[in-house]
Parts: sequence; C-alpha cells; structure tokens
Amino acid sequence: MQEEVKISIIIPVYNVEKYLHECLDSIINQTFTDIEIICVDDGSTDKSSEILEEYEQKDKRFTVISQPNKGVSAARNRGMQQAKGKYIMFVDSDDWLAHNACEQAYKAATGNDCDILLFSHNKFTDQTCTSDGRLQDLYIELEGKSTTFEKSAENIVISPCEPWAKLYKVEFLKKYNLKFPINIQAGEDRVFYINACLHANSISVLYENLYYYRQNTENSLSKNNKTTLPHLFKTHIAIKKILLSAKLKDFNIIFAHCLNKTIYAYLWQWYAIHNSFVQKKNIKYLYKIAKECKKIPKENKKYLTEYDRLLQAISNYRKLYWTKLFEPIFEFEIRRNRIVIYLFEKQIINFSTNKLLNLIMNLRYQKHLFKLRFLARRRKIQVGFWVTEIQKWSSCASLFEALLKSKHFEPFVMLAYFKKSEIGISPQEHMLKGIKFFEEKGINYKVVYDIKQQVHIELKKVKPDIVFYQQPWLIPDNQNPFNTSKNALICYVPYCYYSLNSYMNYLLGFHGKLWKYFVESDLHKEEYQQKFNAKNCTAIGSCKLDSYKTLDKSKIDTIWKTNKKRIIYSPHNCFEQENIDYATATFDKNGEFILQLAKSHPEYEWIFRPHPVFKDRVLRHKIKTLSEIENYFEEWKKIGTIYTGGDYYEMFAGSDYLITDCISFLSEYLPTAKPVIHLRKDEQKQSFNNLVKMITDSYYKVYDNETLSKIFNEVIVNNNDYLKDKRIKNIKLLMIDKNKTTGEKITEYMEKELWQRG
Repeated sequence: MQEEVKISIIIPVYNVEKYLHECLDSIINQTFTDIEIICVDDGSTDKSSEILEEYEQKDKRFTVISQPNKGVSAARNRGMQQAKGKYIMFVDSDDWLAHNACEQAYKAATGNDCDILLFSHNKFTDQTCTSDGRLQDLYIELEGKSTTFEKSAENIVISPCEPWAKLYKVEFLKKYNLKFPINIQAGEDRVFYINACLHANSISVLYENLYYYRQNTENSLSKNNKTTLPHLFKTHIAIKKILLSAKLKDFNIIFAHCLNKTIYAYLWQWYAIHNSFVQKKNIKYLYKIAKECKKIPKENKKYLTEYDRLLQAISNYRKLYWTKLFEPIFEFEIRRNRIVIYLFEKQIINFSTNKLLNLIMNLRYQKHLFKLRFLARRRKIQVGFWVTEIQKWSSCASLFEALLKSKHFEPFVMLAYFKKSEIGISPQEHMLKGIKFFEEKGINYKVVYDIKQQVHIELKKVKPDIVFYQQPWLIPDNQNPFNTSKNALICYVPYCYYSLNSYMNYLLGFHGKLWKYFVESDLHKEEYQQKFNAKNCTAIGSCKLDSYKTLDKSKIDTIWKTNKKRIIYSPHNCFEQENIDYATATFDKNGEFILQLAKSHPEYEWIFRPHPVFKDRVLRHKIKTLSEIENYFEEWKKIGTIYTGGDYYEMFAGSDYLITDCISFLSEYLPTAKPVIHLRKDEQKQSFNNLVKMITDSYYKVYDNETLSKIFNEVIVNNNDYLKDKRIKNIKLLMIDKNKTTGEKITEYMEKELWQRG
C-alpha cells in the first residue's frame, strides 16, 4: 500500500472535538483514494484523542501519532517525518476539504511537475462563506504556467502563506531539509512558506476553491495577545535572514512587500488588544518594525504601502492619554496664533486629530481663497480633475465643459494611476487606455503617475488652483486632499448617486476635508449635515444627469439597431461574499433565468450591460468558472448586444425598460420616466437613503424569479405600466434645471465665490 500513496495529508490536532469529525469525514470521502492520513495529536485534553482512535480503527489509511503538547510546528514536522507519499498536504483540524480537492490538486501538480502547488480557498463561519481572492494576481500573472520566487516575488509574498491549501513535493522538502521553526509561535507558517518558495524550481497555481478555512474558533492555534507580537517579530527576523541569504537582485523591493504583510499582521493583533497594560508592554514591537521600515532605501519606500498605517497606530497610542487635554488647547491656539499653525504645517507639532486637521485645512482654504480672488483678475484659474477611471468620467464631464466655456477657468485632467479592475489588464494598460480616451476627446490632460518608475507624482507639480477628486478612496498619500490642500482648494462631485444610507461613505474622513462638497439633492445634504454637522456641503444636482441634455442622437441609433421594444439588463458586482451588509448583486439567483427570458422573447431588442468589474467579481467569488462566464457572455452576443462603455446615457435614452440591481442606476435612469424592474434580494439588507426609498416606490420590485416572470409579462409584454405617474412626480427630487446643466450651476457658484467682495 505504501507504494501507492500519492498524497500524505498531515493534520495537527489539539482540542478540536467540536469540529474534528467534519474535518476527517471530508478527507476519508475524497474522490482520490491514494492517500495516507497522518494525525498528530499534540497533547489534547478533550475527546480529540478518542475520535482519532475511532477513525484509525475503521480506515487503514489513518496513522495517529501522540506526543506531549509541543505546538503546531512540532506537530507538522513530526507528520512530515512519517510521510510516505509523493506529495504532502497540510490540513488544520477545524477546517475541511472539498470532496475532489486531492484529485484536482494532484492532477494539477503532476501536470505541471511543480514543487509547490497553490490553490485557493473559502473562509467560512457558522453564518457566512466567502472566497479568498489573494491568489488572483498570481493566477493572472502566470496564465496557467509555472514560475519561481524570483520571477513572481511580489505576488507570491502577498498570496496566502498558511501551510494549508497547498501541495508540496516530498522529494523537494527533503532535499532542502525544509521544516517549520519550533521557536516561533505566531507566523511560523510564513517562514516555512517563504523558505520553500525560495528553493522551489517550479510554483504553480490552481485557482479553484478546494479548501475551507474556519474563522473565529478557539482552537489550538489561537495565540494570546500577550505573546503574539514578540513572536511576529521573530517571524520577521527569520524571513529577513532567509531573503538575505538568497542574495536576491531586488531584495529591498521584495523585503518591502514582506514588511507590508508583517505590518498587517502586527496591526491585526495590536487592535485586538484591549488591555492598556498589555499594549504598553508590546508597543516596543511596533517601534521595532518601524525601525526596520526606515532601513528600506528611499527609492524603494514607495513599495511600503502599509507604513503609514503603522505610524498612525503608533501616533494613536502616543496621543491616547493626551487628546482630551490638548485638543481643545490646540484648537483654541490654531484659531488665534499663526505661529502654532506654522508649527503644525511644518510637523514640528506632531499631534493631529481629524478635528484639528479639518480646522487646519479650513484655514488653508481661507488663505487660498483670498489669494485666488486676487489672481482671478490677472489670469485664468487652473482647475485640475484627478481621474483614475475613465468609466466614471461622465460624473464630471459637464462641469469640465462648463469650466472650459467660462472665461475665468482653465480646466485640465490629472490622469492618475488606474487601479486593476479587469482580469488580464495591467496597470500600465489602464493608463494607456486613459491617455487614448482623453486624446480622442481632445481634452487637455497631465499624467500624474510615472509608469516606468511606478511612482505617484505630487499634484502641486502640475500647479492646480482647484482640484476635483473623482472618488474618495484609493488616493495615494502624496496626492491626498490633506497634502494637496497646501496649494489648492479641494472639491468633490460624487461619481455616482449615493443610494444607500450614506454614513459608510463618510467614514473615510474625506468629505470633512473638502472646501466644497457638491451633492445631488436636498435630501443628501440633510442627511450629511445631520450626521456630521458640516457646512461645506451644497445641494446642486448631479453632473451625471447632465448627459441627458447633451445626448448624441446618432450614437443612440448605433447602440440600438432595431425598432423593436428595447430592454437593458444590467447586473451589479457587489455580492454577499464580498460585503454581506451592502451586497446588492442578484446575478447568482437570476442571471441564468434572465438569459433564458431574453432567449424566449426575441420580439424585443436586448442589451446586456454588466458593471465594469462584473466578470472579475463573478470569478473571484466562484459564482461561475472562467469558461462558464465566457460562455454566458457569448450567449448574450448571440441574442443582443453587450455594452461596456462608460457613457451609457444614450443607451438609457434609447431604451424602453431597465432590469437591474445596480443601485446607482435607480436614480440615474429615473429622468427617462420609463419602467424599471428592480431586482432585490430575498431580504433587502441595504438601508436605502430617503431619496432612493422614494424613487424605488415607483419601480417594480421583484425578489424571486417567479415574481420577475409575472412582472415582466404584466408590465412589458402586456404594456401595463401602472407606476408611471408616480415616477414622473419623483423626477423633481433630482434637482434637474431645464435651462442649465449642473456643471453650469457649479461653475457659476465658483465664479461667485472667487469674485465676491467683502
């Protein structure tokens, strides 16, 4: 039998009687049977030992080893000594495997002849199960091929480092005598993983969720917060030694990525400590890691993306006991003492809270406004639009045009780093798409990201007087509002209609740091001011809806190709696996049903308009496989059109009906006054704001496919639009001016601000 063993499954066990049956059952029921199951009982004091004996007696593939409690590393090492298979797979005793995990993993590993196979996993609790997408970047990079650590170090370092959800070739492990460090009790798996990857000649990825990792359990591997941080520092030192010994060409870059992961692990544990004495005892380890970060050369500091969070944690600890005492004093002094303001600006006084930062920024704005009112009589005011995604350009296009027509302003685009949003598209390709987009439109732009050096350029170098940000997140530190406000006024026009209860949108602290925040409606302004008591908010309407006034009618005829009744199906991308509280996507429940509905009604012209990152999210959360989602798109091509453009208002204007779960479209489609079938979840968890609650009352809400079929037949097939009058009445809520665009209204508002006297 020993010669037939292909995979040795090693399970360290300690006091997991509650979950052990589920784990072991998932293994003995594998479709791949050429396995041995090595369970190392690490001194359990509950009934775990009895359960292991029971399984050993009924299945000859089991080997149970008992030892005094020595820790998980010693248990895994003991199992590796016993292993007789060609490959080793580690499984934690409170987790479980998909029924075909061994079969799929072995097939992939032998097919690629790799030393290490990485496969993806699900994270689950008693209530939820979500896909972990950390392997996706490496999977996209490899495109089915194998790699080495040096070739793909960045993506390997950020991929899951836990020993499970991997297949290791035994011959390879023995050749380099690879073992888990027994002197480290937290992060020991990272040391083993990095060391193994460095020595591997071939690393492959199987992007299938074959492993189920249980979260939030009190098992043997949980660590006390009193000892976690010291051991995490030991982990860091061990990894540093391993990387130094490898003499890597890009050591500092790779080490910076390792530091990011170390900082993340540090802060995860740091914020879990609620005892001030324990924090006081362990703060030194945060300082030690900060000291390690300072050793990274200046030219490689850009890779330390987590460093600011570490410094913020240290700063928060420092000021914990002093905030209540000094914040009122500094607030008083900032309002009256220019020397104190100067000391803050030069960071000589390094004591900042959101309240003080907002106060300092308001003082900056007063200074800039005074200066711009003087300059406005001598030259045009430079207005920069910080843009990261061309799909969102319609949110500020009318404002850009209005400023361009004004004799007082000179607008231009500041093209920033394009975040990865499409599978297989690199950041560089995103940037080039942006450049092409604005060149074709004849729009003046300046690139504020060095593609070759991968460096974000400070906005002050392109000299804007006023900056409009496209979105409140994913803003590089040297381009963020606080730093930019040293030289410019900061504004924001929402790129989409805020439809959910917007409290979550304001938690970032972004909106409080604005000079002007132009919102879509009076209801949005009321909500914002009630919760944050901010005076920088002006209700003026939505620039996105200005697109209805500048429609290209010839484009409508290009998008819609027949005179049939026209239906749009637009699924959203936010699934429960990603955010259970704000998930709106229903594609997993009705995507196939709507495709069949379209096939059975060829008398209508259909457009399938998915969210730009829809395909990525469907793959990430295992709603469909790559081949399945590609086939789904192909089916839509056969019966209609797939539209992925960012400018979708011509599509809206030419349509007759919309079927969607995309929450921003609920407001944006309303000006057409046409029927909307609103796809909702069984229990709508979202807390819609007051505006959208009123709007959706004039839409046809469906919670299941049976109701969808019924509403489709009644409203579309039988042409019975009984909510039409209610929709027409609701249009006034959107603050649409018949004579002016919202872009023109904002331009006039800014002209009054700059040319007002007194």
